[in-house]
Amino acid sequence: AEKMVSLNPNRKFAIPMWIELMWTAILIFKLNKYTVWLFALNGIVNGMVNGLLITPLQKSTEDKLQASVMSLASTGARLLYAPLVIFNNYLGNINPQLAMISIFVIFTPLSIITSIKLKNCENDKSTEI
Repeated sequence: AEKMVSLNPNRKFAIPMWIELMWTAILIFKLNKYTVWLFALNGIVNGMVNGLLITPLQKSTEDKLQASVMSLASTGARLLYAPLVIFNNYLGNINPQLAMISIFVIFTPLSIITSIKLKNCENDKSTEI
């Protein structure tokens, strides 16, 4: 845990995202009663990422705007998430592996974009010093 604290935000984000992408890929190819427990990693990754993304957002936002920015980010995430749940549920009813493929296809680009944004934020802060 101490090593994780000292990592920069980009790497702190990348580690749980790789975990997420790996278990999703495993479930795409081998979904059975022995591998389904990997889905529990989703909750662990979610907890790691939620705490990680809030701190840089608060640091890069003026104090008087933080509540509005956090609310806007939360609302945007929910607006994106709600239709994806319906879509993934539909695919999961056809074949559970289709839902895993959908999760992989949707969240891989979003993870890459977020990682790039965090890296750019780090670079901007290092040039300010």
